[in-house]
Amino acid sequence: MKKKNIYHINDRTMKYQTLILSRHQHSYLGLPGTFEARYPQEIVFPNMSAGRVDEFYTTAEGLLINLEEESGEITEKVLKKISNYLIFGDFMYSKKLYSAVICIKIQKKNLNTLKGHHQ
Repeated sequence: MKKKNIYHINDRTMKYQTLILSRHQHSYLGLPGTFEARYPQEIVFPNMSAGRVDEFYTTAEGLLINLEEESGEITEKVLKKISNYLIFGDFMYSKKLYSAVICIKIQKKNLNTLKGHHQ
């Protein structure tokens, strides 16, 4: 029998958790403010390219939070993508912005570097 690969199972699990437990996740992560309302995940930039944030939501204090779950390596490309989401959020919603990235997989090649920072 052929083995099926499940694309980014960790990513999908985290996204499902975020959808179902948004209020609790916000509190658990110690993010600022009080969770208020989710915003659309689908975004369209002025140049007509599209993107999809993992989570955009507001707090009662007027903060727009972009929560991203990453199961791969955090590269310059990933950071640029997240920066573009923040630029979009600022342009579209005119709110103070806050971004949080949940890294759910540590690359073996980066493990020694991470250990060195926590000693």
